[in-house]
Amino acid sequence: MWVLGKIVNKLKSNIFGKKSWGSEVTWALTNNYMAKTVSISKDNCTPLIVHEDKEKSIIVIKGYLYLTYGPYGSDNYVTTYKIPEGWSWYIEPGNVYRYRSIEEEVLIIEISTPQLEDSIVLVNESEVNIDTSLVEVELFNKQLNKEKEKK
Repeated sequence: MWVLGKIVNKLKSNIFGKKSWGSEVTWALTNNYMAKTVSISKDNCTPLIVHEDKEKSIIVIKGYLYLTYGPYGSDNYVTTYKIPEGWSWYIEPGNVYRYRSIEEEVLIIEISTPQLEDSIVLVNESEVNIDTSLVEVELFNKQLNKEKEKK
């Protein structure tokens, strides 16, 4: 644990996580925020996720990030944005998102509120065809319909 002013980092060392789509390194965790470096391997994507409460800001450090983003629980379709190095994005609670890499490895930094158990995976990365967003939209809409039926 280290102290910077009155903010205490709860991590004794970085947390490395290998994922099927790349890797994550969590390097800060406090009562107020957490910070990660995320690497998405070429031709891979993360699961489609929604957070109920967690807020997140990202900045692209390397490559072009294809960010699929949009409102959860409405009939609106999600949109995929191509975000270049140096650009940032704010991910609001209640919106679905997915990170994707197509041309090369993508490296981003995430700073978020510290809720660790706030992720709802809507579509797993193994269910997505990287070459088309039509499959993604179809899977998203199937999941959305399942969620509406539960209510």
